[in-house]
Amino acid sequence: MPNNENAVELQNVTKGVFSGDVYLDILKGIDLVAKKGELLMITGPSGSGKTTLLSIIAGTVRPTDGEVHVLGSSLTDLNDDELTQFRRINVGFVFQQFHLIKTLTVLQNVMIPLILNGVPKKEAIERSRSILYTLGLKEKEQAHIVHLSGGEQQRIAIARALVHEPKLLICDEPTSALDAENGARIMHILTDVGKRSDRSVIVVTHDHRIFEYADCLAMMEDGVMMGYRNPRPLKGFYA
Repeated sequence: MPNNENAVELQNVTKGVFSGDVYLDILKGIDLVAKKGELLMITGPSGSGKTTLLSIIAGTVRPTDGEVHVLGSSLTDLNDDELTQFRRINVGFVFQQFHLIKTLTVLQNVMIPLILNGVPKKEAIERSRSILYTLGLKEKEQAHIVHLSGGEQQRIAIARALVHEPKLLICDEPTSALDAENGARIMHILTDVGKRSDRSVIVVTHDHRIFEYADCLAMMEDGVMMGYRNPRPLKGFYA
C-alpha cells in the first residue's frame, strides 16, 4: 500500500526496449520515493535513464515491470484514457524546450490547460492573469512569444504548468538554456511552489548549479538508482 505522505512511489520499476534484435535495459529495478511538498532532483550522466524515469512517473511511458503509484493512484492499473485524464488533472509539465505556441499571446498560451479541462473562458482568463501576476509577467500577457527572452518564456511555461493547480510538477532540464540570473529566478519559483501549496516538484537536471535547491538529490547511472544525498552542502552555486 502506498504511503499517504508520499506523492510518488516506485517499486522495482524496469523498462526495456528492443533496438533491432537487441534488447536494451533502460531502467533496472528502480525504487524511488518523492514526498508531498518536496522538491526532488534526479541527476546523472546522459543516457542513464533519467528522462525515461520521468516519463514513467508522468504516465506517458509504461514500465516493463514494477509498481508506479502517483498521488495515491496505481498508474500501472489505469488504461490509456484514464492515464490521459489523470495527467490532465494532476500533473504539470515544464520542458527544456518550452513548447509555447508562437501564434498565440502569453495569456492564450497559459489558458490552454484550463480550456482543455473545460474551465469557462472568463474563469480561465482570470486564473491565467492571476498566475502571470504571481510570476511577474502581468505586463506581458498580450505579448507574443517571439518577442520574449528565454527567461520570460520559461516563466510562461511554468505559469502554464501551474495554472490548473496540479498536485505534481514535473520539470525536464528547466534551467539548461538559461543564464545564472534566470536560472536562479526559475528555481526560486519552483521551490516556492512546493512550500506554498504542498505540491511535489520533480526535476531532472545536469545543472550542478541548482542542486542546492533540492530537498533530496537522487543520482542515476546506467539505469540504476545509485543513491541519495542532502544537497545543502553544495549551497552557493546560485546566489
